[in-house]
Amino acid sequence: MITERKASEKHFDLHNKIKEVIPRKDGSGDINKCISLCEEGMENLKFFIKENNTNAFHTHQYLKEIKIEEEFAAPFPPLSILCRDVLIDCYLMTDKFSLAKNVVERALMAKAWNEEQVNEQLEYIDKVEDSRNLLYERIRESPGTLQKEIYAILPDADKKAMQWYLANSKTIYKLKTKSSYSIWMSKDDVSEKDLNSSVERAITENKLNKEKADLANELLLQNKLSTSFPAWYISISFGHSRSKNYTKAVNLAKSAPQYIESYDSDNNIIHQAVYSDKRTDYLNFISLYEIINNWKSCFVNINGDIVDRKIVGGLNYCYGDKLRIGKSDFCYGASEFTKNPFGCHRLQISSFNHPWWSFGNFNANGIWLINKTAILNRIKEYSQPYIHCPAFSMEEILNVVDKLPNFIDPERNQHWIKTADGVEPKDDRSAKAISIQLGKPLNIEG
Repeated sequence: MITERKASEKHFDLHNKIKEVIPRKDGSGDINKCISLCEEGMENLKFFIKENNTNAFHTHQYLKEIKIEEEFAAPFPPLSILCRDVLIDCYLMTDKFSLAKNVVERALMAKAWNEEQVNEQLEYIDKVEDSRNLLYERIRESPGTLQKEIYAILPDADKKAMQWYLANSKTIYKLKTKSSYSIWMSKDDVSEKDLNSSVERAITENKLNKEKADLANELLLQNKLSTSFPAWYISISFGHSRSKNYTKAVNLAKSAPQYIESYDSDNNIIHQAVYSDKRTDYLNFISLYEIINNWKSCFVNINGDIVDRKIVGGLNYCYGDKLRIGKSDFCYGASEFTKNPFGCHRLQISSFNHPWWSFGNFNANGIWLINKTAILNRIKEYSQPYIHCPAFSMEEILNVVDKLPNFIDPERNQHWIKTADGVEPKDDRSAKAISIQLGKPLNIEG
């Protein structure tokens, strides 16, 4: 029955809230709020796991019955569970290693990990803690040790764990130097001279980076006037780098459908590679982007707009998966949980997460009136990071909203039932039957 979905609805609602506050390397996010939401998710996790394990067999039988290819073959529980995984990271970032281990143990009790996975996680937490202890011992003795020298100075530290800790720790202080970062116990330990030098360097670098981004965009637009660009295109540009991957990056750029080589006013080279939304093109773009996205000279342009790394990362994750999986209806639901009629599951309006029929209110006659304004407001809010996606069409989405029923009468319509706070499809079969009518008029008004 659909009424058993409450744990799933809460799980995905928390999932979306957690994504908004995850602490990031650029300083954005809210670690305390993130921890609070993740803890709430962990409390709900055992119910979410139990609920979906119960429904798994019925889902499989239903799909066979209606002769739809089963596309939910991914293991359950899923390999990635945000509330669990992010909570562990948050505790590791703040040196709360015992709490991180406690999350792992709770995940085992909720059957969100098996014993082998738990042992692997506990072993990794120990490695991160050991790396932290070795690092603290070093910077107590030698404050300001350069990050690039840490691995040679501390050969006994697990390199992967040390890399993670240096990149994510919220307890150490990192100060940008000319070629690396100096590591300190806290900002108070940094000399005024070192601090002022770092601030001046950051101001200069930001100014130069803006100039380079503007120049790269100007050169791209000039080339577009004289070159035939695809209707949708994504361009990536970068300058010379001392990275060991520079030659590989240049070779990948030169193999792009369109490659532009130019120079700035100081005669510094600028490499630009232009790709279309075709499968091979875009996956090749991802390959290049993953190598150079952290370079200061790297800029991405989509159809004439310079876009930030967060947006590009979201597109690579979602549109990239669509291309890798190769299913034409991917955007209508990457899994059973994200089935939707709009053609974009990133809107967070799907069968298990704020379904469209949950927006509304009852009138005096017990008829559920669909609140399309509320649906449109949510679409506007959640679509912003994905408006540059080549598969995204606001026109098609608005067309589907227009086709949704204006009301549902659960007394007259056999596919719907009245609940305490709205209406729901009568059962799983009705819910899936409705979800299958992707992008089509839904003949369900009562």
